[in-house]
Amino acid sequence: MRWMTERMAASAGMDIPVFPGPGHHQDPQDPGGKSSWPELVGVRGEVAEATIERENPRVDAIVVVDGTVVPLDFRCDRVWVWVNSNRVVIRTPEIG
Repeated sequence: MRWMTERMAASAGMDIPVFPGPGHHQDPQDPGGKSSWPELVGVRGEVAEATIERENPRVDAIVVVDGTVVPLDFRCDRVWVWVNSNRVVIRTPEIG
């Protein structure tokens, strides 16, 4: 889709920036920015979520309670923030 949009804009003589959508980056091997937050273990999940998204705007931090079933696919734009029943981070949040 991106390729087609760029080609259509170029052929029409327009300079339209095309940005990758959610889950897509220029280089999937390089998500850019910080990729792991061990310092957030022990803090509130919502604080961790905000910190992660501020330090790496290319990712979406998602707070999940330990034991919740989540997709197992690797995504360079996602960070699971695992919390206990008190909403405190219990694992190092990292891209995946």
